Amino acid sequence: SRSIEAFCAELVDRLRESIGCSRLMIFRFDPDWNWSVIAESVAPPFESWLGLHFSGAEIPEQARSLMSRVRERIIEDID
Repeated sequence: SRSIEAFCAELVDRLRESIGCSRLMIFRFDPDWNWSVIAESVAPPFESWLGLHFSGAEIPEQARSLMSRVRERIIEDID
C-alpha cells in the first residue's frame, strides 16, 4: 500500500470478510486522546463513520488506561 490509510482500508475489508462482523474500524489517537476513524469496513444498512473526529474529553481516564493496554475491542451487540 502507498500509505498507512490505504493499508488500513485493505486490512479492515479483509478482516471483516473473514470475521463476518457488521463493522470494523481502525482509529488514530493523538497525544490528547482526540481520535478519528482512519479506516472502516461496514455492511449495509449501517452508515459510515469514516473520517469522523471525536474529542478525547469524551473518553474517561479508566477507558484510556484500558485502551493503552488492550488494543482490540469486540462489541458483540450494541443493543
